[in-house]
Amino acid sequence: MFRLPSVSTREHTEVQVIAVGETGLDYARLEFCQRETQLKYFKQQIELALELDKPMFLHLRDAHSDFIDMMKALEKRPKGVVHSYDGPLDAAMQLIDLGFYIGLNGCSLRTAENLAVVAELPIERLMLEVEPVGRKIEMLLDGPT
Repeated sequence: MFRLPSVSTREHTEVQVIAVGETGLDYARLEFCQRETQLKYFKQQIELALELDKPMFLHLRDAHSDFIDMMKALEKRPKGVVHSYDGPLDAAMQLIDLGFYIGLNGCSLRTAENLAVVAELPIERLMLEVEPVGRKIEMLLDGPT
């Protein structure tokens, strides 16, 4: 496994690691990184989070089946949040059943379908994400204004 020596051992006290991420799978951008490469390194990043006993900040775009299958296959799963979620309800519920939180931000609320999914999610498994200071926040049901 590729190692990050300064954070992969507990001997380095000068580094305070609080989470592993942002990492995950993004099949909407396969022109930048092929599926097989993403799967290989995502698995290694999961292993790192488990080794360090740290939660994960997770990215998931158009790769729900592979992401969920990978997590189901693990003997031990990391804790974490799947941020900026804009996928289908059934996948969100599977992620919640696997112990993950669902992170919501402006990208999660762009369409009426997104809003319908969010309305069905259990509030105790949601995390609200805020936009950076100075960035205009818009609800994009009809596109940017």
